[in-house]
Amino acid sequence: MIVLDASVSLKWFVPGEPLAAEAAKVLDAIAEDPRPYAVPELFMNEVLAVLARLPGATRDGSVRRWHSSNHSAWHALGMVTTS
Repeated sequence: MIVLDASVSLKWFVPGEPLAAEAAKVLDAIAEDPRPYAVPELFMNEVLAVLARLPGATRDGSVRRWHSSNHSAWHALGMVTTS
């Protein structure tokens, strides 16, 4: 089992992040076969908390900008299981 860290998935949504190319390879691997991947129970809370604090989030902390920015990433996140 490979446990995905929230910092890796954030690189899928935030352009210009260091190691984004490597994170994209992880995204591709999940799309090919999500079975070996899992996320911690609070994973989505961590991801959404960071996105809500980035420039471009709305005043109420909404992450609408990133919700539609990378459909393949959201889809991949939905395929991994909670560890």
